[in-house]
Amino acid sequence: MSGKGPAISKLIEAIRQASLHQLISALDDGCDIEEADQHGYPGLPLRTACFSGKVEIVRELINRGANINAAGADGPGMPLRLALRAGNTEIIRLLLSSGAEVPPGVTLPAELPAETEKSAPATPEIPALEFAPAPKESTPADFLPEHAAEPASPPENYPVDEEVDITASYGLDTNLLNMDLLRFDEQASKAEATAQEDSGEAKKGSFWKSGRRS
Repeated sequence: MSGKGPAISKLIEAIRQASLHQLISALDDGCDIEEADQHGYPGLPLRTACFSGKVEIVRELINRGANINAAGADGPGMPLRLALRAGNTEIIRLLLSSGAEVPPGVTLPAELPAETEKSAPATPEIPALEFAPAPKESTPADFLPEHAAEPASPPENYPVDEEVDITASYGLDTNLLNMDLLRFDEQASKAEATAQEDSGEAKKGSFWKSGRRS
């Protein structure tokens, strides 16, 4: 009977070597991410990574779907139990922020802030939206000058001196026109008569003057 133990898988070897590159290569080659331990409990790769203290390895295994609450010989939540046993605060925080449950009877270190415990993700605060006021609907008054946009003040009550009949004032007054024509004819006749008298007297005086003896 040989003293050799069970063969170590490429995945466990990469975790012990703390080689993220070898870990990714082993998972890509099909290694079982839930490989069981010698007692038959699955989840050995993540438990080993949580105890070895390489946070990049733990994060990659979680991102690949490893069970962060896998049970072991000591009960449920073995990844968190082993991280607490190793005293790796950074990995404890990573497990809790990824949804790991604290097993019954397990006490978290006092130096861990309360926000590392599992809680509902915070809802991002959405800034209030500011809406521009709706554009004012244009009215006919908007296209008039400023002084025309305001309603005209009512006219004052001025006294009415006389009333004008609009219909009677429409067109020309033929009676007045006829009177003006008659007056013009009369003046023209008087002027013509005066001119004839002056012309006759001038001829008469000229005749008597030319016949006088010296």
